[in-house]
Amino acid sequence: SFAAGVAIDSVRSSEVIENLHFDHAVKVSDDVISLISEAGRGDALTYETSSGKNRLFTLEAPADAPACRPIAIDGRLIVPSLKGQIAQVNPGNGRMDGTPFQPAIKPGARTRWFSPTMIDDRTFAATSAAEGGTDSALFVISADSDARLAEVASYQPEGQFASAAVVLGDMIYGIVRNKNQDSIVALRSGANLEAAGTAQLDAKCVDGPWTIDDRLVMVLSSDRLVSVAADLNPQWSIALPNDKLAFPPTMTGRQLMIGFQSGLLVWLNPATGEAVNQQDLGQPIDGTPLLKDGRLYFGGMDGTVHEVDPSAW
Repeated sequence: SFAAGVAIDSVRSSEVIENLHFDHAVKVSDDVISLISEAGRGDALTYETSSGKNRLFTLEAPADAPACRPIAIDGRLIVPSLKGQIAQVNPGNGRMDGTPFQPAIKPGARTRWFSPTMIDDRTFAATSAAEGGTDSALFVISADSDARLAEVASYQPEGQFASAAVVLGDMIYGIVRNKNQDSIVALRSGANLEAAGTAQLDAKCVDGPWTIDDRLVMVLSSDRLVSVAADLNPQWSIALPNDKLAFPPTMTGRQLMIGFQSGLLVWLNPATGEAVNQQDLGQPIDGTPLLKDGRLYFGGMDGTVHEVDPSAW
């Protein structure tokens, strides 16, 4: 748990902290990090890196039931909720700022959000899945100076969005599932979202997509890692071992690193998908690695921290 790295009064720790689990660390500013609990729980902790001070609080409704990983805009947390809204939250006290965004829904229906992604410093994209008759959609939302979240544009696919949106340049991408067939849809960002292209996938997308330089990378249900260019043309596809990714594919220097929960690390040529190196840590890992001062640090599932020799990549 990220909270293990935060200084907490030992008297209180046995009463409160031991029962908390934080899934998401969100950088709010150069000095402030907010830790958000797992989906459906409203526990949060804000940590000031310069002073070492921290504040534990509960997110105010509707953000008290976070649906996925939040983002930060202009010093505020953007929190999609299991209750259907997207709220702006003050990271200092958990209170909602301004008016949340609420899409139109049918009576008795629910909106299930995927994690939002930044378009620019005031605008973000968020996809929703259909539940109970609600239409799946991709929304472009603006965070105004008065803390109001306002819809800029929206797009409804033929099917349902099955992933978070990702952004490359002026294009927004997402995975759409229609009758068990997954496709990548590309939308041109603007006041009117224009469909710029669609490409069918060979299998369902089960993880991703992620943006790596000028390409999209994702894991398919066929146990393959595939790379697709920004124009939706396929680039490469490689078989994956019978293991789960521990973190999203990450560029380290000029190589694309993929890491598995077993502790196996593999470096790929991002242009071809060819494996150029690998290292087995020998112990299971989980969570995104830290790249600092030319060295990689991984958190082990048993509480250990692994440092990887830079010569490996």
